[in-house]
Amino acid sequence: MDMTLGMIARRHGDNLAALVSEQLIHERMRTPQDHQRLALAQRLGTHRHGLVEAVALMERHIEAPLALSEIAARVGISLRQLQRLFEQELARRPRDFYLELRLTRARRLLAETDHDILSIALATGFGAASSFSRAYKRRYGVNPRQHRHPD
Repeated sequence: MDMTLGMIARRHGDNLAALVSEQLIHERMRTPQDHQRLALAQRLGTHRHGLVEAVALMERHIEAPLALSEIAARVGISLRQLQRLFEQELARRPRDFYLELRLTRARRLLAETDHDILSIALATGFGAASSFSRAYKRRYGVNPRQHRHPD
């Protein structure tokens, strides 16, 4: 993505590259000196195949979350094995981890875009703004509107 944004900037200017970056919900163009995102196994601090694959599935399915049983089946392990992997390696339940991924994405969308709360709720797998707001407030101590407008 950074390479493409760099090409757009060179050919059409920084303003257009910034607009495209915003449309893609990409925080900013990284410079060639900036590090790219760490591999998933490195971010998690484990190379346990089932766990890494499960988290990769979760990250790819933020907008339409998969059931944990579906994730386990796709990874080729039982639901109980999936739960044990998360508890042993990440000291969290998979359900809590998945919710945290979704709320982290929502927080980034609130900070980096002007999308309305309902759009962000839907983009992060919540069926309604009210359930999103409750989960967000439980996690961050403020509701999404307060996060965006702290006054």
